[in-house]
Amino acid sequence: MKHNIFSNNGDYPLADPKNIILYYATLNQKKEAQFIVEQVKLIQKKWNLKWHEIAIGYRSILMAIEIEEELESMEVPVHSALDKLLYSKLEVKHNKVNLFPIKEIKDQRFKLLYIPGLEEGVFPHSTTLLNKYSLDQEYSMFKNIVENVAEFVVLSSTNNRSLDKISLLLNPSRFLSMIEPKKLFSMVSHSLIDTRAPFLNNLKALGINYLIDSQKKELMTKLPPCLEVKKGDKV
Repeated sequence: MKHNIFSNNGDYPLADPKNIILYYATLNQKKEAQFIVEQVKLIQKKWNLKWHEIAIGYRSILMAIEIEEELESMEVPVHSALDKLLYSKLEVKHNKVNLFPIKEIKDQRFKLLYIPGLEEGVFPHSTTLLNKYSLDQEYSMFKNIVENVAEFVVLSSTNNRSLDKISLLLNPSRFLSMIEPKKLFSMVSHSLIDTRAPFLNNLKALGINYLIDSQKKELMTKLPPCLEVKKGDKV
């Protein structure tokens, strides 16, 4: 498990040479869902993971629907909280990818965790932005999940997201700037670069340096050598 990714107060992250978090920014919600599912299939095969060792934590129902549809279209078995009328205690199902609300996975343990929606107004949620206590609680949840829930974490965000039938242009989450820069391996979709969106300037303002996925290859092929998993290695 990861430890000490963040500083105690969240302002000066501590270095941990064994930890790297992957971050990917793309143009819209549909492309984000496609990226997540493509990488789920790629990493599951590359690291020989069981499906139930993988989780995706979402912040909105619309986000979850988009991802679930993409999982099903790519024939990835999925255990979704959307199948429940109420969010009671969710249990991991054998050999299915877990698609849960982000708050429901904080006490679970996985090999691989995806957290989409790293945008201001999504994570952190819009209702917390003007309330320091609520924002601190939101950050505490994010910190705990990223540090403790999975062995490898993939974050993503998008320039354009549909919430309650409204298409919104969003800014990257401030939480990204609270991760040690050397541990955040970041890439940006070429399609987002082409738009010259303010999103990119805001990423730079947060101190996020990124590579461009210009050749549109699988992201795992571009990972730093320390993340390459050779045959026989244990994740």
